[in-house]
Amino acid sequence: ISVPGIGGDESNRRSLKAGAFADDLNLYLRNTDQLTPFRALLAIYENASGAVNSWPKTFGLRVGTLRGSDVLPDGWVEGRDINTKNTLIKYLGMFLGAPADVAKKWEEKVTSEIITRYNRWIARGVPRSHNGRNMAIRNHVNSVAWYLVQAQTPPNLPAMLTAWRKMAWQFFEAPANVTELSDSHRSAVSRLTLIQDYQEGGQRCQDIELVARSLYQRQIGRLVAPSNHQGIDLVMSWVNKAYGHLRMGRRLLHSSCDFLSLPHETPNHWRLALKAHGTLRGLVPYDGSPEAQNDHTPEYLPARRTKGVSHGACRRTLVTWTGSDGTTLL
Repeated sequence: ISVPGIGGDESNRRSLKAGAFADDLNLYLRNTDQLTPFRALLAIYENASGAVNSWPKTFGLRVGTLRGSDVLPDGWVEGRDINTKNTLIKYLGMFLGAPADVAKKWEEKVTSEIITRYNRWIARGVPRSHNGRNMAIRNHVNSVAWYLVQAQTPPNLPAMLTAWRKMAWQFFEAPANVTELSDSHRSAVSRLTLIQDYQEGGQRCQDIELVARSLYQRQIGRLVAPSNHQGIDLVMSWVNKAYGHLRMGRRLLHSSCDFLSLPHETPNHWRLALKAHGTLRGLVPYDGSPEAQNDHTPEYLPARRTKGVSHGACRRTLVTWTGSDGTTLL
């Protein structure tokens, strides 16, 4: 698989051959003919390390011109040596496959589990205090969703966020003797007030949409941190198609760009992350500088005031180089 070069450079692309996390290996092959040589190479590693690959648990995803093909090398049996007909593959907690299958699995994995946990609380007794209900919602119920939300964006995420928000408020506003969640009770205090801090008359209730947006914003902090991860170059290739003429590179992520002009092929995950980041005012992502070591939210820092000129949706800082004779060089 060919991916953009450093900084999203499309003219100097690199080949992506493999990716690994702990004991999970993600390998990219040109076609099924390379499966047999790969298994021979892997056998050398297995003999040396004592580790053994589980081939019945090995999955293949056919992409490009191989989509729809069922060809396997001689001697390979579907389901025994590899699985290539599964419409859904779970990898590092995420689900890969057709959008409809991914959406269905999210409903089963997340929404159904949220409903189960709310029913469990109702059966044992709803917490009597607002703080207790907030802790149940935040730490026990909705926590099941946040890892997946910040790692993947299914096509039905807006509908699921609406359902999660509705159930959270029904649980928070329910009477002590509630037997099922319903809209029959509403708090006397506005929900917009309840999500505020205590000093502002609120109860720090968890707003589902704001939490999801903040999780996406955290991804931008990982883009600006020093790293040679090739996924960063892939994201910057999409950003460069809209803002490459500014020649700012990853410095654009520190600017006040709203990222509303991203190309159509930008995946929803990064589109939402960049647009959520573009709504920030007065904050910039943390890039590893020592000034935020004691900050409670290290992903973001208060922005420094800089003199700049507006250029469309972005702010560009002007730097002038002056020679010893006073003439402007650049």
